[in-house]
Amino acid sequence: MLSKSKMQKILKEIYGANLIDRQTLDRLFNSSEKEILGYLTSFIADDSNWSGKANKDDIEEIQAELNELSKDNNLVPLVSVMIANLRNATAGDVLQARISLPLIKVAQQQHKMVDNITSKVPKLLSKYSKLQAQEMTNNHKVPPNYDELLTKMIRSSWDEAHLSINKDINYTIQRIKQVAKQAASATDDNLNYAKRIDKILTGGKVGNGASGRAQSIIRTFASRALNETTFASYKARGIQYYRFLALESNTCAECQSMDGKIFKVDDATEGINRPPIHINCQCWTVPMENTNFVSGSEISEEDSNE
Repeated sequence: MLSKSKMQKILKEIYGANLIDRQTLDRLFNSSEKEILGYLTSFIADDSNWSGKANKDDIEEIQAELNELSKDNNLVPLVSVMIANLRNATAGDVLQARISLPLIKVAQQQHKMVDNITSKVPKLLSKYSKLQAQEMTNNHKVPPNYDELLTKMIRSSWDEAHLSINKDINYTIQRIKQVAKQAASATDDNLNYAKRIDKILTGGKVGNGASGRAQSIIRTFASRALNETTFASYKARGIQYYRFLALESNTCAECQSMDGKIFKVDDATEGINRPPIHINCQCWTVPMENTNFVSGSEISEEDSNE
């Protein structure tokens, strides 16, 4: 079996910056916040009428941007709603479309990350599965159509990830729109809209917010993609048992209690004895040859290297 250090190296490749660029997402949300506040501040400073008729040039400018974004199929569910709302648009409708644009572009980056994971995880897993097969004494050969099988398996959670991205970005957009409408209609300056928008996007001092949720969606999808393809690999190679591995130094108590336990592949259930156990879970499993175990039992580090 591959050593724990080798397993950690694999996970770093999968959860590392090449696939899940946390800094990029943080930067995009920070940039979005500046754009949104800029549009809203200008709208208020110009004393624009929320229900007033929108400028034709403004409508055409935003429609052109939305039409360009609609070329990305993953964004169509978000963009189509915006385009429909611009028919007979008011000034408020135009403002809402403007503040939605930077967030839709954030969603676009998330979709690209999911596609990147979908492309790279099967290749990484195929590479290391072949290494595992060489180190196992029993004959657990990698089948000829192995790479195709892994790619097909990852697609089962691919659609779910894209839907989650759009759903969460739409939720964020709706919350920002509410604040924008309240701010534009307020008769005094007591409404601290900048602070409220910052809290929606970044979570404020407590963190999380839309940026944190975006990272969680990508990270959890990466874990699900890795583990779904891993178990497709086990079944294709005739592996009957696996060992749960909690490899991160900051592993939660729940996953730490699972570390080292052995389970039957046929009994694997996501969230119970197969990662991801929870959102942001970065645990994994390794195949076991010795079948003289009771499912749910534990083995020592020495046993695992036999």
